[in-house]
Amino acid sequence: MSLSQRRNIAYWFLLLAGISLIVMQVTKYWNGTLDLKIEEGIVTLVAVTLALAPKLILESIEKFVNSKTNGKNEL
Repeated sequence: MSLSQRRNIAYWFLLLAGISLIVMQVTKYWNGTLDLKIEEGIVTLVAVTLALAPKLILESIEKFVNSKTNGKNEL
């Protein structure tokens, strides 16, 4: 499996994860069980970020992993 295929799969996985989180939050709001807490705000913020810019999160995860693996190789 090539790197572009893995990135494409990760992109669609993160996009679907964000959409499912938004659907869960809307369902909670519709049923009246969505509490106004900081945790719910963070979940909503993550869901919107995943739905609107999954590539941003994918690139940041990639940079983090590369920095950790490159740091170990230099020792």
